[in-house]
Amino acid sequence: MDLTARGGSGEGAPPGPRDGRAKLLVILYALAALVAAGLGAGPLLGLPCEKCTGGLLPMIVPWVGATGYGWLAFLAFRSHRSPWLSPTLGLYVFVHACLTVESFGLHRMCAGCLAAAALAVLAALVQSWLNPGDRLTLVCSLVLGSLAGFLHPFDRVDYWVTRKAWPAKILNAAPRSWTRTG
Repeated sequence: MDLTARGGSGEGAPPGPRDGRAKLLVILYALAALVAAGLGAGPLLGLPCEKCTGGLLPMIVPWVGATGYGWLAFLAFRSHRSPWLSPTLGLYVFVHACLTVESFGLHRMCAGCLAAAALAVLAALVQSWLNPGDRLTLVCSLVLGSLAGFLHPFDRVDYWVTRKAWPAKILNAAPRSWTRTG
């Protein structure tokens, strides 16, 4: 059985991409993972971003992104035809489209977040170039994610989660005139 016809490594051949576009896909996923890890490390190092901090989700999302994009880089390194790459494309493109449209609408554009989104969308474009079946997923995710950014901002979800899991954080964000001072 010839595994190279299905995108596998074949006998005796080392795993990993041999096509330039497949290598570009791995590089873009790895860069997105590094940018996301940098966004997650910023608050831990005392360098929080003024635009995207303030709740519980902005503290967790970069680490989820770094882990996810690192995993996708590994999968793309093994084979750009991995069955996990297509469904995840729909998820991360939707999320980045939603968050980007919302950040523009709320005038909270973070350079790091926009860089991670740009790298992710570039990876999605390369992936849809390698796997033409992913093109419809890419277009639908971009359109629906952008619409979701207008209809249900991430900020509301973030504050709801923060209120439920970390209520003291909401009180710290309130203006002094709203809180009792002893």
